Amino acid sequence: MIAVGKSKGLNHPSTIKFSQELDVLLNVYQKNQLK
Repeated sequence: MIAVGKSKGLNHPSTIKFSQELDVLLNVYQKNQLK
């Protein structure tokens, strides 16, 4: 995500897609840590 953001910009659709996917994974991880 960082590499795409640096090369294509933070508002590029690819960067936003990677960011959203990372958000989902972080939410799953965080939810599992609370159990």
